[in-house]
Amino acid sequence: MNRPPWRAGLLGCGAIGSAYDERRAPDGPVFTQAGMFSTSDAFELACVAEPDPRRRQACAQVWGVEKAYASHRELLRHEQPQVLGVATPDDTHEILLEDILDLARPRAVFLEKPLARSAAKALEIGQRYEAAGVALVVNYVRRYDETHRRVRDFVARGGLGRVHGVCAQYVRGLRHNGCHAVNLLRFVLGEPLRVRAVGLEQGSMPQDPSLDVRLEFPGGLVAQLVAMDRLGYCYSVFELEISGDAGRLRLDATAEEVALFRTEPSAQFPNFSRLVPASTNMGGTYGDALGVAARELDSLATDPGLRLENHWREALRDLEIIEAAMASAMAQGAAVELPPFTPPRPIP
Repeated sequence: MNRPPWRAGLLGCGAIGSAYDERRAPDGPVFTQAGMFSTSDAFELACVAEPDPRRRQACAQVWGVEKAYASHRELLRHEQPQVLGVATPDDTHEILLEDILDLARPRAVFLEKPLARSAAKALEIGQRYEAAGVALVVNYVRRYDETHRRVRDFVARGGLGRVHGVCAQYVRGLRHNGCHAVNLLRFVLGEPLRVRAVGLEQGSMPQDPSLDVRLEFPGGLVAQLVAMDRLGYCYSVFELEISGDAGRLRLDATAEEVALFRTEPSAQFPNFSRLVPASTNMGGTYGDALGVAARELDSLATDPGLRLENHWREALRDLEIIEAAMASAMAQGAAVELPPFTPPRPIP
């Protein structure tokens, strides 16, 4: 590298900001923004902000950060980082994103999902960032993961034959966690045409119901998004199952293992086919995904016109779909047509 590392700042030192990696082995996988910045030669984690003094101190100590602030505004006024990570609660994202433009103007911002509480606000913020020439990236981490990319390509080239059905399971709110499932379904299958949903009164997140959603795609393909915390949250689950006429594929939350099944004639019942386990070389790369994100951020800080994997308009589209699902649920499951998708474009 022929230049000094980018000065990075981090807003939020909680679980996804830092804590998940604070006992990480030196060569272990990376699951947090602090870990991403600190293990990349392209960045120096120069400053952090966190209102909880225990979390602030722990993060600064583990990653060797000298400048640790109690508020994000203090950091923005005093440090002027070139790249900023935002890993704070969902309902803080909007004000933090606005303050970042008003007080700091970095080259790029790396934000945990969701982008905003509404599609309208997400569009407003995204357009402000575009006008300012600041790249806004939303961390849908599975798009950076090699296994999820290989699954997408495997399905696209007909590895399962014609896809007949898709089921994704999630917990803890359609906006909070369901947005990951919506984004992943779009990543693998393309853009849905319409949605139907039920379940306004179910789920474990206050003011963020866990809806059951039917997404209808071109060609008649249907994907079901199923809430697994209808009656309350018991444990974390995030799974994707894709069934085609030549087999079935199943992913767990991190795609540590990809379960693949092929069809074969049943010896016992000759007029039936059955699914049998098949070998696959996919899986086990999730811990490297944020390394891919760091390389994209490094390139982006150098070249703001780079085409982004997780452009803010992708996150906006997820919110549009979520709001359409909410509208459907309020209309007793009536179909809601989705607006045309505006593909991301490079920053001018």
